[in-house]
Amino acid sequence: AVGGGLLSMPRTVPPAVSGALAGLEPWQDRADCAIDTDPDAARLAACIDAAKGGKLVFLIGDSHVGAIALPMREAMTAAGYHLISFSHPACYPVVGVRRLPLPVSQRCQDMMQLAYDATRTRPDAPVFLFSRWVLNLEGTRFDNGVGGVEKGGDGAVQVTAAGFTAGPDRKADVIDYSVQALADLAESGRLIVIKGFPEAGWSVPLRLQKRAVFEGGDIADISIPADRVMARLQGADGLLDRLEAQGARMLDPAPIVCAGAGAGADGAAGRCVQFDGTDLLYRDDDHPSLVAGRKIAAQAAALLP
Repeated sequence: AVGGGLLSMPRTVPPAVSGALAGLEPWQDRADCAIDTDPDAARLAACIDAAKGGKLVFLIGDSHVGAIALPMREAMTAAGYHLISFSHPACYPVVGVRRLPLPVSQRCQDMMQLAYDATRTRPDAPVFLFSRWVLNLEGTRFDNGVGGVEKGGDGAVQVTAAGFTAGPDRKADVIDYSVQALADLAESGRLIVIKGFPEAGWSVPLRLQKRAVFEGGDIADISIPADRVMARLQGADGLLDRLEAQGARMLDPAPIVCAGAGAGADGAAGRCVQFDGTDLLYRDDDHPSLVAGRKIAAQAAALLP
């Protein structure tokens, strides 16, 4: 079901709403070189072979990579690049860092190992990383301050690499280890980090339906306070700033929903917009929709050599 399940509607859904909901599908990238959940070495080898003699780009991360892989493939193909994407749900994109329990996270580790081994076969290829950085680092779920509190357990990751001696601060350990693990990529100039996509706090498709059918409010006004969103995203700055200082380039998707977010002041009266009156910008409570994904992909293509 779209957006985590559709409501049973007591009366007709406005055409603008039904049109926006229809625009969420189909979102998954079904290409052979979208390696999702199953770390398939044979598929990868075929993809690397197919890209020989051509330009190649890698995209690595969690389910947020799964959410943008299709528009990224469209944009990369248009720019003359082959794309190989690696995604696994709830998977922090650094080998040796896990969200526990261990048995559940082993396939994530296998996927990340496969991905980084692949990047070494093509030292000319840009590498994009995309993850829900702040949830991994902070561990807590988002509260948007206006009634949207995300459900779910502890999202924190921790360093589990063999031989690593943990310090008293789990988050600091993760940052230090990640910066060290990604140092070569960052210093090479190949690494492009897609910063956190603003979280919504509630299922945006369901919120739109409730607004339109039960509350009768302005459906164009599905938004939350920008200051709350931006304060939350700052929880990942300790990692992202250090990677940038090492040479990684940053792509910030926050201004897609929070106008002027990159400059501080928000152009929409301090709000982060989740529905623009025509299109939903979220597929659920944190993943970008196809429309938002295409905006991210356009920014990504502009950063390619």
